[in-house]
Amino acid sequence: MGFITLEGMGFPLPGEIVLLTAAALAAEGDLSIVTVVLAAWIGTIAGGTGGYWIGRIGGMALLHRHGRWVGMTTERLATAHGFFERNGVRTVIIARFVAILRMIVGIVAGAAGMSFGVFEICNAVGGLLWATTFAALGYSFGHELPRLERYLRGGAFALLCALVLVAVSFWLYRRRQGRTARP
Repeated sequence: MGFITLEGMGFPLPGEIVLLTAAALAAEGDLSIVTVVLAAWIGTIAGGTGGYWIGRIGGMALLHRHGRWVGMTTERLATAHGFFERNGVRTVIIARFVAILRMIVGIVAGAAGMSFGVFEICNAVGGLLWATTFAALGYSFGHELPRLERYLRGGAFALLCALVLVAVSFWLYRRRQGRTARP
């Protein structure tokens, strides 16, 4: 539970691997699968809540002060705020299934000013879906955890490649836009 809590607060820890391993141990009879799911769910709620308050209390000040180092301008902060007003519910729930997003979604939601009550409901629902899904996968594979990890790494690598491709395409598009705007 500690790893998953810290991951939800922004620390780069392997929450899925911990959950999958615990669920595999439950399949072997070493742990209770119900306890594994509950611990993961509580951990993800606690981590997301902690991340939310980090973002809510200090996130905007940090982003205004140091955001330029990661390309975060005042305009982009306003865009993020609007995005969370329109898509925050889906974003918080879906982000639980993407490792990097799971680490930062609470911080970003808090910094963007998402309502705490709405965040907590989405955090709890997304956390339960994530904990149940990954625990079921780990429990189902049981003794074949190394094979499951290979599949997950392959999917994560494919997602990373797709994100890099999108980022490079966006950068090239913006660069081309800048050239055509000059007289």
